Amino acid sequence: AAFVLVAAVVSAVAEVARNRTVEAQRGRNEADLAAALARELHAGEQTQAALGIAARRIAQALGLSSAAIELRAIEDSDRRRALPLHDRDGATIATLLVPRELSGYTLERLERHVVPALEALVAIALHRDAVQAEAVESAALRRSDELKTALLRTVSHELRTPLTAMVTAGHALGTTSLTPEEREQLSAAVVEEGERLSTLIDKLLDLSRLQAG
Repeated sequence: AAFVLVAAVVSAVAEVARNRTVEAQRGRNEADLAAALARELHAGEQTQAALGIAARRIAQALGLSSAAIELRAIEDSDRRRALPLHDRDGATIATLLVPRELSGYTLERLERHVVPALEALVAIALHRDAVQAEAVESAALRRSDELKTALLRTVSHELRTPLTAMVTAGHALGTTSLTPEEREQLSAAVVEEGERLSTLIDKLLDLSRLQAG
C-alpha cells in the first residue's frame, strides 16, 4: 500500500512537472513569436509586406495550414475564420484570417495570446506609417515654400528692372535739354520696357492659372 501510495504521489508530481514544463515551453514559444512579429512589423519600411511575413510566422508557430493579415474588416466565411484586430478606441484596424477548422486549444491561444500582441504591433506599425507619410508631406510643403520664396525673389528682381528703366526714362523725358533723337530713344525705351513688363505679368498670370488647375 505504501509503495502504491508513493507511486501515485510521484506520478502526480511528475505530471504536474510535465504540465509546467509544457506550459513554460509554450510561453517561450509565444514570447519568441511576439518578438519575431515585432521585428517584422517594425524593422521593415513596408507594413503590407511585413504583414505577409508575420502571418506566415504565426501559421508556422501554431501549425496552421495558412494565415493572412488584411488591413480591413473581414467577416467569417465557410473556409476562413476572421479574428478582428482593434486599436485602443475599439475600431477594427485589421483582420487575422486563419483556417475555419481549429482545435479549441489553438483557437484559445490565438484569442488570448496572439491576437492581443498582434493588435498592439499592427497599431504601432500603422502609426509609424502615418508619421512617415506626414513627414514626407511636411518635407514636400517645406520644399514648395522654398521654391515659392526663390520664385518671388526672382520675379521681384525681374519686375524691378523694367520699372527702374521706365521711371528713369520718364524723368529724363521731362527735361528740356534733350534732342529729338534722345527723346525718341527714351520714348522707345519706355515702350520696350513696358512690353517686357507686360510679358512678365502675363507669365505670372499663366502660372497662377496653372496652380489653380
